[in-house]
Parts: sequence; C-alpha cells; structure tokens
Amino acid sequence: MSTTETSKPRRTRVKRNPGIWLSSAGKYEFKYRDSDGKQRWKTVDGDLAEARAERARVIARKASGERVVQARITFASYAEQWLDGLTLRPGTIAVYRNAYKQQLEPAFGTKRLAEITPGDVARLVANMTRKNYSPYTIRGTLSPLGRIFNSGVRDGLIASNPVRALDKSERPPASNGERRSLDEKELKRLLDQAGKKWKPLLAVGALAGLRIGEALGLQWRDVDFDAGLIHVSRTLGRDGQPGEPKTDRAKRSVGLAPELAALLKEHRIASPYKAPTSFVFAGPDGKGRDHRSTARVVQRIAEAAKLEAVTFHTLRHCFASLLITGSNLNVETVSRQLGHADSAITLKVYSHEFGKGNSAEQVRVAIAGYGHLLKSS
Repeated sequence: MSTTETSKPRRTRVKRNPGIWLSSAGKYEFKYRDSDGKQRWKTVDGDLAEARAERARVIARKASGERVVQARITFASYAEQWLDGLTLRPGTIAVYRNAYKQQLEPAFGTKRLAEITPGDVARLVANMTRKNYSPYTIRGTLSPLGRIFNSGVRDGLIASNPVRALDKSERPPASNGERRSLDEKELKRLLDQAGKKWKPLLAVGALAGLRIGEALGLQWRDVDFDAGLIHVSRTLGRDGQPGEPKTDRAKRSVGLAPELAALLKEHRIASPYKAPTSFVFAGPDGKGRDHRSTARVVQRIAEAAKLEAVTFHTLRHCFASLLITGSNLNVETVSRQLGHADSAITLKVYSHEFGKGNSAEQVRVAIAGYGHLLKSS
C-alpha cells in the first residue's frame, strides 16, 4: 500500500491581513519589493500587530522615496567592526565591549542588522528588567546599541535607529539624580571594617572624592603633604595603563584633611613602594591595581560591614554630601573639587543635597535682614 505524504507549506496567508504570512516556524513574515525591484521576505520576531506595523513602515519608507535595501550583514559582524574602530577612552571602550558580550551579542548576534526592530529592543529591555538588572545597567546597554544603529544609518545599511523608536514605557526609568550615599555612622563602620590595608584607599574616596581610576592612578608625587593637597593629574584605566583625566576640570587639586594626610603617611611608611613615581595604592608587584578586583574588595568590605549597594563611587557621593551639607559650600566650589566638567552636572546629580535644610523658615529669617529696604526714608 502506498501512502501519499502532504508536506506542510512553508508559510500560509494570515486571513484578513493582506501581505502578512505565518511561517511553518510560527513567525510572521511579509513580502515587499526593495528599491532595486527585488522581491524580499522579512521575518518579524513579534506578534501580528508588530508584523502589520513593520510592513507599514517599510511601505511608507519606500513611498517617501527613501532607499529600501536588504543589508545581509549580521549584527555581530557589524558591531564588532564598529567596536574595533572606536577611538574613545579605553575605559569607555571596555564598558561597551562588556555590554556587547554580556547582552547584545546573545540577543542580536546572529540577526541581520536590518531585521532588528524596536520590538526586539523592547524585549531586550524587558528581559533585563525581569532578571533584575538595574536601570543604570540597562541604560548602559542601550547606549552602545543606539550608537551601533546610528552608525548603521550613517553607512546606509538601515533606514532608522530602532532604539530611538522605543516608547517611554519601554525604556528603563530615568534616574532622578539621587545617588546612594552613607551617613556618618555607616561611613565610620565601613572604614573601620576596611582595616589597615584598605582603609587609606577607601578614605581617599570618601574624604577626597576621587574616582576609582583617579585613586588607583595616584602617585606619591601627587600628594603634597606640606600644602595639604592631592593633585589629580592622571587616571589608571581599566586596561592598567595611565591616562589623562576625562576633562580639563578633572585635573584638579583637592583639599587634604589633616587626618587623611596622617593616614596616608602611615600607609607610605608601611608600603615597599615609596618612590615619588610609585603608585600610592600599588599592587603586590608595584604596578597599578586592577579596577575590577579593587571593586570586588570594596564590595566584600561593605558586605562585612552589613551595608548594601556600596561601590567605590558611593564614597565619592559621601564626599559630595559632606561638602554640601556639612560645610555649606556653593555649587561651583563643590563642582571643582569633584572634577565635574561644569557645575550644571553637580547641581543635577546633587540637587537633593543642596535642597536639604532649606526650609521656608530659614528663608524667612534670611530675608528678614533686608526689611529696612521697605521703610520710608
């Protein structure tokens, strides 16, 4: 007896949806003619509504006179070319490469660059949110992704940047500017927990406000004990190489508290590396310490002190808080001590600190001293 096998069609039309097909793999597809007159099929990794929307976008682009072609290059191939061509700071490139390896390559690596839709990007954000990634990390992932797509638009490989098409509700929540800080009791507990080996490094973060790269790049010639200043003139990159600070204002002289000076003097006496060009916080081999391993040390100390969500940058926020609320310094002075590019950044990040204690009663008392201006002469 012979049997007749009927093969399942590769794709079937979707009723009441002209131009939309459903593939045997369960994905929606539509066909169109590109600007060269070639018939193309496009697969949409989304639901029927997204397939209709994407088909409408392609038709509208072509109708407006925009050139619509099918770029066969994969996201991975193009992204790696883009990363290799970057001329940014080594630390920034390292951050972008990490975001690519951890999130972008797994999500989009094998897809064609031209086939990635806003819906695909929205799903990446949703997946990272479900995995409890912070909004900061998600924004840090979207940053290189958006720049890759911008480059693709410029190179004529894609018509638009799908990151820009995200709805506000599909994006990670924007930061309100407030940062994790520590009160005096918490900071004391953290520094006590650090012990002799690590207390000087953490103290430079908390009482001088240096970024981790600035602290690790510090050399003994930068510490002016006589003048009571720390001169920030270089950073140590994530690649272990010294480099210039991010901006001209990042090159600065920070006030050195007497107690911090005494702690650093003790640290120098105990260190085998005392030369003017030796790193203040040198590794066992005398070279600069690695960013990542140093960050892990800070995390372990914080956990031992029973403090959550503490990083080296948290110490910098402590320094800013001490300057603003403890010393009542103006925003420009605080900005220059932190090495911000301009005071607008300081005000945006620390507006909540500048606002502390500024009650209506304080304003009333302050303005009362000018009441004489209302008196008749």
